[in-house]
Amino acid sequence: MSIYLILYLTQVYLFILGLMSLFEDKNLNSYVINRNNVLVKSEPSKENSELIIKLNRNHYVEKIDRNKNSIKIEFENENGELLQGWVKNDTLRKIEN
Repeated sequence: MSIYLILYLTQVYLFILGLMSLFEDKNLNSYVINRNNVLVKSEPSKENSELIIKLNRNHYVEKIDRNKNSIKIEFENENGELLQGWVKNDTLRKIEN
């Protein structure tokens, strides 16, 4: 295979990947907090977990991981900084399209 064909196929592949990202569902992991005073902790377990912040109803978050009883979220604090922490499964409501 010539180097030109390889370069061309690489460009086509990258172009297709770019198109696919345009059609990706952006709200797939989008949630809001469903009540006031939801505790966001540093770990999913009660032991060895520090309180990061309390979030209130309708605060927008992104789900990035989960386990049996908790969901790891990413969110902005009041200063616009991105933070991560764990909340209980029943404290989030999925944003529907």
